[in-house]
Formats: sequence, C-alpha cells, structure tokens
Amino acid sequence: MQSTRIQVRWVPPPQNIYKLNIDGAHRKNSNYGGVGGIVRDSQGNWIARFSSSVVANTLLQAELTALLKGLELTFTKNLMPLVVKTDCQVPPCCNGPATSQAHIL
Repeated sequence: MQSTRIQVRWVPPPQNIYKLNIDGAHRKNSNYGGVGGIVRDSQGNWIARFSSSVVANTLLQAELTALLKGLELTFTKNLMPLVVKTDCQVPPCCNGPATSQAHIL
C-alpha cells in the first residue's frame, strides 16, 4: 500500500480580521462527540479557544455544535470581523464536493 503525504498549513486571515477554526467529532453508534476551536489574529496569535464533550447523534450535529460554540465565544469577546473555517466534509455542511469552507461574518 502506497502512502500519500498531505501537507497541512494554517493560512492567516486578512489584516484586522480574526479567524475561527472549528472541528467536530462523533463516535459512531453513540450520542457522544467532541468539539473544539481556536481564534487567531492575522499574525497567528492565539486569541481564544474552546473544547468540550457534547451530545451529538451525527457528525453534522457535532460540526454544527462546534460552529455554534465558536460563534458564541467570538460574539461574547467581540472578535469581529471574523472568518470561519471548517474541514467539514459532510454533504449538508458544504455545497458541492468535499472541500474546506471559509466565510467572512
């Protein structure tokens, strides 16, 4: 079996914009999941973070819970404007083929 190397790198947001990276996970055949996220500025400085266990019946529910918790955190700390980035590859999360999504709020 041939291995494939994937290079992953964080891309900063534009100047004066924060970036929220989120992720959700779900354990198959259970209602357990986990979520987490981090907010950074355009220089890559960590501004805020969160992680927690959650009740999630599906991966989509875990991803959406991560988004909700991340937005609550950024709104509470007034971290705007904001770019949200997720690796969600569940079809209802993204339009079209499985790709990362980013949006400015």
